[in-house]
Amino acid sequence: MPQDARPDTRGAPAQGRPARRQGLPKFVKKNYDVALLIVVDDFAALQAYIDNPIHVAFVEKHQKHFDMEKLHVFDFANQNK
Repeated sequence: MPQDARPDTRGAPAQGRPARRQGLPKFVKKNYDVALLIVVDDFAALQAYIDNPIHVAFVEKHQKHFDMEKLHVFDFANQNK
C-alpha cells in the first residue's frame, strides 16, 4: 500500500505469508494466507488510516475476496508505554 495511504503509521507495514519452516512449535499458527501488521501511535492515527480514501477504495474493491468468517483483526496496546 502506498505511503500516502498510511498516514501516521510508523515504518512500512509488516506483510507476509506463513513461514514454512520445519521444527516450529505446534502452537505457531500456519493456517492463514496473508498477514498485515500496522503500527500506529494512538486511536486518532488508526482512525486516519481507516478513513483514508486510498484505504477505503482498496477495501471497497477487494472486500468481495475477504472471507469474513476467517478474517482476524487484533487491536493491542504496547505494554511498555
